[in-house]
Amino acid sequence: MREIREENGLSLEDAAEKIGVNVNFLKRAESDEAVPSKYFVHAFADVMKESYDEVLDRLYVVG
Repeated sequence: MREIREENGLSLEDAAEKIGVNVNFLKRAESDEAVPSKYFVHAFADVMKESYDEVLDRLYVVG
């Protein structure tokens, strides 16, 4: 998640504000200390201008 955010040139604070979540939650989600809901992942994908499926593929690589 951090990699996607950084690729989009957003700080933790800017991304959290655009997504509509607390900075601490985003920080915890990026470090796998919190499990984001599907609604959060949708909002994250929208802000990052990626599809929901693309974000899921990048976050949850199986193999």
